[in-house]
Amino acid sequence: MGDFSKLLEGVVFTISGIQNPERGQLRTKGLEMGAQYRPDWTADCTLLVCAFLGTPKFKEIQAKGGSIVSKDWILECYKQRKLVDFERFVLNKGRPWRVLGDRGRSLKQKKVNCGTAQEIQKWAQDDLKLIINWLQEQDAKPGPEELESVGAQGILVCLEDAVKSLAENQGLSSVIENWGFLPKAVKELAAIEKGVTEISSSTLEEAERLKGIYDETLKDVLGSRKSANSSEQMKGGVEEGEVDDDATEVMSDINSQETVDYNSDDTIVMEPEAIDECTKKLMQRFVGMTRLRIPQ
Repeated sequence: MGDFSKLLEGVVFTISGIQNPERGQLRTKGLEMGAQYRPDWTADCTLLVCAFLGTPKFKEIQAKGGSIVSKDWILECYKQRKLVDFERFVLNKGRPWRVLGDRGRSLKQKKVNCGTAQEIQKWAQDDLKLIINWLQEQDAKPGPEELESVGAQGILVCLEDAVKSLAENQGLSSVIENWGFLPKAVKELAAIEKGVTEISSSTLEEAERLKGIYDETLKDVLGSRKSANSSEQMKGGVEEGEVDDDATEVMSDINSQETVDYNSDDTIVMEPEAIDECTKKLMQRFVGMTRLRIPQ
């Protein structure tokens, strides 16, 4: 009975397309065999148990690269009291359907730690220098007073993408593909990901910790930009909420082929927070399009 209770150890599953009481019965059988259950797909899920192909949840998990299996697999394992061939019942073969480390220990029990806070602060500072150097070499670049803030925002947006991707159990492949410049924190997380069979909650927690340290380290750079903007508004006659024509010109230059004639009377007045958010999104788009490459 001891072996039976560990048949599905390392499996974290959720169920789609199956109603109670059958849903509850499947859940109970899975738990009795050592699996863990989640009411919905979460970052640590390894398997979706599905009734049929093509449901909205099936398509969602398939797009995320998750493994999906027929409910009959759970039933057969329970009936035969052994681990039956997974391949016979698989509906979508994605990432590994169970997470086991050495001697059957779940990898999510292992604490991920990339370094001390002081080491990670140094990474953030080094990353900022690298991205500033690259920006200075480009034909189209921010003004000298904007280099630090634009670089810092690019780094933080990339880290936000990494955290979001891990939270959605998608891994870091899309982040690596879409961003040419990768902060050292993301590189370290990617190296950890290569060494495991599945994303763990500890990896996500570590990504969030790294993001927090980067935020704290670079906040003065972003804060100085806001202070400079406020000072410029006071001295230069650009009142709070107005749109700087020079900034508008830079934005249109990013995709000049899509630029169309417009009436300046149609300009939308934006609050400073909204402008900052647009700048952040613009930086993400800009770095993604240029596929920034920084020397190692």
